[in-house]
Amino acid sequence: MSSTLYPRKLKVAQLRLELKKRKLDHTGKKAVLIERLEKSIADGMLTSIEQSTVTGTGEIDIVQESRSPTSKVQQKLAPIFQRASSSHAWRRQCVLDILTLKNAAMSDRDEFLATDFFKAFVHLTYPLLKVASRAANVERCIEFVCDSVLAWDSQTVENADTANEGTLPVPFAADFVSHFLTLTRAQSATVRFRSCQIVANIINGFREDADIDSLWDPIVDTMLERTKDTNVNCRMFAITALKRLHEPDDPKNKANRRG
Repeated sequence: MSSTLYPRKLKVAQLRLELKKRKLDHTGKKAVLIERLEKSIADGMLTSIEQSTVTGTGEIDIVQESRSPTSKVQQKLAPIFQRASSSHAWRRQCVLDILTLKNAAMSDRDEFLATDFFKAFVHLTYPLLKVASRAANVERCIEFVCDSVLAWDSQTVENADTANEGTLPVPFAADFVSHFLTLTRAQSATVRFRSCQIVANIINGFREDADIDSLWDPIVDTMLERTKDTNVNCRMFAITALKRLHEPDDPKNKANRRG
């Protein structure tokens, strides 16, 4: 089972248990408990983001990010990120290199979020969330990150039973998207903007027959909130994400709501 925690899917007792684990106030109505837990999760992620490196010019410094004595995987991933940010010509090969490292890092999907690969990949993505300017190298790297995540489930798709309601599983990409959905509620407008951009790009990159039922409600709930964001880029990418989930003929579809 994925260890991604989505507070809005939890019952009151589960919310209180998670808040107790974090030694936080666990009293109040469900809406209050959800907001408190979401803030705690986002704060934990933001600590890692604040420790990531951005140069004085606002550009990412992946080489600096690779200097972690705790992760050999991160040291292998960092040069790939750096190449991908330097030129579009490297994109395809870099995506394949990432896929090779991802497949070598694990044998059981249930433990994916605990692998050194996932932790390192996310850690190297964090610096991108701190850059507000639409610098070319940052945009290239974000596109590379999204393409890589979309490629993670290629083997799963190949082995899928297409008779199963005609859908194809995307469990690895779903884990990544769930992780970044929490950051779309961050206090920093830049972090919200970049997180919305990544989520929107991945959602719109899924094949039409991708099984995204588990992501549907979390994405719609989160992106509907972001359509009212004070940051124009957040609003833009929130709308972009909702377009993929928009079903104009279904009056009950939450993605059809107007902010």
